[in-house]
Amino acid sequence: MASLCIKKPPTPKISVSTRRLKTIDIHKFCEDVTLQLSSIPTGVSDLDSYVTAFENNLRNVMDVHAPVKTYTKKLNSISPWFNDDIHSARKLRRQLERKWRQKGKLEVCRQEYCKQRGVVATLIRQAKVLLLLN
Repeated sequence: MASLCIKKPPTPKISVSTRRLKTIDIHKFCEDVTLQLSSIPTGVSDLDSYVTAFENNLRNVMDVHAPVKTYTKKLNSISPWFNDDIHSARKLRRQLERKWRQKGKLEVCRQEYCKQRGVVATLIRQAKVLLLLN
């Protein structure tokens, strides 16, 4: 049997920035926003500078209460053999499994589920074979 020395290409990565908004103390946040908004000069005639000052003040409050966290995430690539038929068959399989479990594990529901399980396995096998042959 022969062996190939082919390396899998690296998984692409992206950088994601997010804020944990659920952890904000609303009362303290409202107090800080009110304080910051009162510090914006009201005699500004240029709307753009007023909006910029407003955005900067709100961003400063957000940075205090929910700082930006940046992390690297791997992109999960969809397998080349996966298609819409397999997706819909798997979806139906999950529905039939839930139905079987919720109906007190009736034999009729189990047979439908097992039949669909075989359909999904066959579809995946055929898709993989077609991918390898092409």
